[in-house]
Amino acid sequence: MTIEDRILAAAEEEFYRSGFDATSTSRIAKSVGVTHAMVNYYFRTKEQLFLRVLDCRVEKALAVLRGIMRGHGGMKETVTRTAAALFGLFNEDRSFPFLLLDASRSHPEYLARYRESLLASAKGILEGHAGRLKDSIQDGNVTGLFENVLTLAYTPFLHIPFLVNVAGYSEQEVDDYLQRRKAEMLMLLTKRYSNAS
Repeated sequence: MTIEDRILAAAEEEFYRSGFDATSTSRIAKSVGVTHAMVNYYFRTKEQLFLRVLDCRVEKALAVLRGIMRGHGGMKETVTRTAAALFGLFNEDRSFPFLLLDASRSHPEYLARYRESLLASAKGILEGHAGRLKDSIQDGNVTGLFENVLTLAYTPFLHIPFLVNVAGYSEQEVDDYLQRRKAEMLMLLTKRYSNAS
């Protein structure tokens, strides 16, 4: 692992633990065992470091979602595959939901940089599903679609600190909880959009 990679890993942990505002690049440098000047050499500002941590995750999420949305199948299958993929991304990197939450609460301008690429991706994806989406909208089958998928895939990960720190869940119990939430999410979405074409 390169020094830059070690700095990124330590920064992710620090941003996750303390949030952007309470994180210091000096603490990141200390945890990596390098000087503060070395952190500044790779990342001129704390903002650049935070954005680099986010960039890695957002680009990975977009790539996964683009692949799913370009696939074939009906609306119901696309919705459930998308929700399962989002859930999988959050499960694989459990700090990601908290990084997004922290940025959206304290520095929404940091997320603005993704808006244009997200909108462009969404437009391309939706054009590919235009016929099926139009039929589903006319049938009233996509009301709240985006909110439903995002809420169901994202929210269980925000419960983890409570489950661990208050309820005393072990790592295995957290994994079991997440698998139950994923199964429930897919069941709810399948039921909700079962009439979607």
